[in-house]
Amino acid sequence: MKIMKRLGAVVMTIAMILSFSSIPAFADTATATATVPTGSLTIQDTTGAQKTTSDYSAYQIVTFDVSKLNGNTVYTNMKLNSIYKTAIIGAISGLTASSSDYDILTAVSKLDATQMASLAITLKGIATSTTATYTTGNGKIAGMTYGYYLVIETANRANDGTVLSKPILVSIPSTDTTPCAPNVFITVKTSKAGIEKKIVETDSSNNKILVDSSTAAVGDRVDYQSLSSIPTYSADSTNLTYFVTDTMSAGLTFGAIDAVKIVNASGTTQATLGSTDYKMETSGINGATFRITLNNSNNIKAWGNATYSVLVTYHATVNSGATYGNIGNPNSINLTYSNSPDNYTTPNDTVITYTNKLIITKKDSKDSGVKLGGAIFDLYRDNTKIDEVTTLDDGTASFGKMEQGSYKLVETKAPDGYSLLTNPIEFTVGANNGSYAIPDKRINVAQIGNIEALKFTATWLSSNANVVVGTDGTMSLDVSDDKGFTLPGTGGIGTTIFTAAGILIILLGGFMLLMYTKKKKHSAQH
Repeated sequence: MKIMKRLGAVVMTIAMILSFSSIPAFADTATATATVPTGSLTIQDTTGAQKTTSDYSAYQIVTFDVSKLNGNTVYTNMKLNSIYKTAIIGAISGLTASSSDYDILTAVSKLDATQMASLAITLKGIATSTTATYTTGNGKIAGMTYGYYLVIETANRANDGTVLSKPILVSIPSTDTTPCAPNVFITVKTSKAGIEKKIVETDSSNNKILVDSSTAAVGDRVDYQSLSSIPTYSADSTNLTYFVTDTMSAGLTFGAIDAVKIVNASGTTQATLGSTDYKMETSGINGATFRITLNNSNNIKAWGNATYSVLVTYHATVNSGATYGNIGNPNSINLTYSNSPDNYTTPNDTVITYTNKLIITKKDSKDSGVKLGGAIFDLYRDNTKIDEVTTLDDGTASFGKMEQGSYKLVETKAPDGYSLLTNPIEFTVGANNGSYAIPDKRINVAQIGNIEALKFTATWLSSNANVVVGTDGTMSLDVSDDKGFTLPGTGGIGTTIFTAAGILIILLGGFMLLMYTKKKKHSAQH
């Protein structure tokens, strides 16, 4: 906006001088001396640094002379480069083919910033088919004759994803200072895009949190989101490329895309995209899991100018092929977008999910060398049964659905000849990396990719000393049973004895009743 105001001021100054054309420039021949001054143009980025990694071309749209008249700077002999005249007339209403240079530049001086930006793009289409007046590869042009220029960034040699800036109209010298400054500095808006991937978790209060690492059990769902910004493109940009590519490790099974949305800087949804707004691919993409490509270049430009971003939410499931223990199961994403003349792909942003397993070994309590098969155990996490296993002949069994939480191991059937465990075995499981507990958004696994993510390891912890964490991070537990003995059960000899005693008591009672009856009868007869 500031640059456009400067341009308007320059043109207005020129127009005002022309309006006094009845006064000859050489009115004071004693003091008027013609000069051929030059100035310079320095292009800076938004940090104020000179843009030495970009190439620029400057095209002179208007030429004029600068003279001193009675100690004042005056601009005379203004001429519009004829190759731009028709384009300017077509871009501004009220002008015709017969309009003079004065009329044309007077009309230009009245344009607002948006209109000036549109005019610059119109002139760019003509300028790029001609030879530039000046070029630079270090962000500075010296020795520029005074005039009005169209400046175009032609290449970004930094290869950092920065999109070429929009064309700029600028005058040499600047009219913002008195006297006019021949050395002009302009700031160009640099624009590039990036992408950030997160695992969506909930904290202890059931609030949504976004983290880079998490734990989950085999069979659990893992929710993800990616948020990618959109660069600002010039209005004349066409056939734009913009897609995100996600790659999951073998331990994750892709579920589905839950939503693709356009959001503002506050995260408020501006649009929910349908299947016609983007293309979804799951094959033929160099081994990646899925790719989402935006379809409409005009939408991309509009969203970029509005500083919107693309939010993709989706989910996967931890499968039985997951890596257990210290080594996790990573998921990476990157963004590819147009960066004239080629596409640019961001570094991968990676998140990682860890899972674990518990191997139990059933032994004889008196002889640890005796391994016991046939024992059945139930495993509860946070009081919910999650798994049931039976020990093999070698006494082992594996629970493959472990993550962080509170656990209870209950024996429901003992091996033949052995007694059940009297009490459940209770323990808690945690995981961390360094001083941070997982999940934690401060643990950053960003910009490394799936292969490098495998070097990012978790440390598992158990509250029960008998649950041993091995060097690979997986857990093991020895469970011992005592040999038992058999008490008489229902229908056994104990019951027979009691039954016989009961019958004997009944017979004895009957005998006594019979004897009593006889005795009473005998007494009655006498």
